[in-house]
Amino acid sequence: RGAVFILVPEGVENTVVFVRNLPKDVTQAEMVDLFDRFAEGMSHSQAVVYTLLTGRMKGQAFVEYCEPLEGD
Repeated sequence: RGAVFILVPEGVENTVVFVRNLPKDVTQAEMVDLFDRFAEGMSHSQAVVYTLLTGRMKGQAFVEYCEPLEGD
């Protein structure tokens, strides 16, 4: 599955976070350690989906949550 960039209008809730400047050798397990803490308390059993990009896009990832995050 290729990465798809979608422009989301301002003010519309989105569940996808685009992450840049990751180490090029970051692993799925390290992504889980970094981002699972934000999924605590979510009702869905598969709270987070990680898509690590490869090739020229290495060091970037999409983190998709099952519901919008609360935060500042």
